[in-house]
Amino acid sequence: MENRQKAKSPLPLMSTLRQSFMFPVKNFRAFASLCLGWYILIMVYEALTGFPMVYSLQDGEDTLRGVVSGMLMLFANISVLVGGCRMALEKYQPRPGYIYFRKRELRILGYSLLLGFSFICAAALLLMAFGWSMEFIGIEYNEWFSWGMVLLLCYVLFLQLVRFYLIYPARAVNNREMSLIKSFKLTKGNANKLAVGFILASLPFFVFALLTEAGIAAVSPQGFFANLLCCFFLLTGSLGDSILLSAYYARIYQYFVPADKNAA
Repeated sequence: MENRQKAKSPLPLMSTLRQSFMFPVKNFRAFASLCLGWYILIMVYEALTGFPMVYSLQDGEDTLRGVVSGMLMLFANISVLVGGCRMALEKYQPRPGYIYFRKRELRILGYSLLLGFSFICAAALLLMAFGWSMEFIGIEYNEWFSWGMVLLLCYVLFLQLVRFYLIYPARAVNNREMSLIKSFKLTKGNANKLAVGFILASLPFFVFALLTEAGIAAVSPQGFFANLLCCFFLLTGSLGDSILLSAYYARIYQYFVPADKNAA
């Protein structure tokens, strides 16, 4: 009953975001330890295979090496997400240079794929239904209107998607009582704040990664050390985003599931 009543009150968005941004700053060394092993693994792989991460941004070709590089990035982000949530909720301290990817991470990966696939399918169905209805009615619309409707429909779906995100920190700390349905119920009335918070928490490193990718595509760096530096920036943008999101997920979890509030 307490959780239900708590879910009806609005999420304190600004204080949640402030705490989400400050937590990685205060725990910089711990996050560096968490990411170190992945930095070494991915950058060594990139150096030995001809930097597929960098060259995929230049020629746009998907090779097997590029697919493996993308999978390593995905695993690294899931690992950092789980580790960050555990640091905030369990006072967990990672060992420097160790790579963590076990049952917790596999569960989070599974939920990420499930929610991502569901979002894509729902968006595709809604957009097709919208296009067919416009043709049936006989309404003509231009490209700007089409893109506007795409963004609107995706945001409406995203408002529902973020309500399931309590499952990530819950599974990170082995809370098996949390389910997708329970997460959806607990976050009732807070969809807009959760969505805006997610966007703002993702924004800094998203912009950083976008500018890095645009710079690589425009400059086409040559030489071993130039490509290695580009890999470092791309990896930093990706893992930095996971760090901020892990802190954000932990804070919203503490708010909606106060019984598990044991973070620093």
